[in-house]
Amino acid sequence: MKEYSYNVGDYVICQEDKDSIQSKERDFLSTNIGRIFSQSIGYDYIIHYNNIPDNLHSSFFYEGEIGHRPMDEQEIIYCSDTIEKLEVILNMDKYNL
Repeated sequence: MKEYSYNVGDYVICQEDKDSIQSKERDFLSTNIGRIFSQSIGYDYIIHYNNIPDNLHSSFFYEGEIGHRPMDEQEIIYCSDTIEKLEVILNMDKYNL
């Protein structure tokens, strides 16, 4: 679905389908907006998330930074240069619209 060139600073909604991921991590990723922090060797992007619940800090900790999570490009399901566009998508999903 790549019709968009991802850039540092863009807002994203991600979905990680690895077997090792816990459901609470999967739920957090699919219901929260992150921001591309940087590109990374070994992963395509480092995504920064705010307001990480205490029980997920270890899952969102990368290279010494809380709130960072490495993600591959195919795990980005929505991307926008404005947060408002993604907030609309989350609200539509929340209310099944």
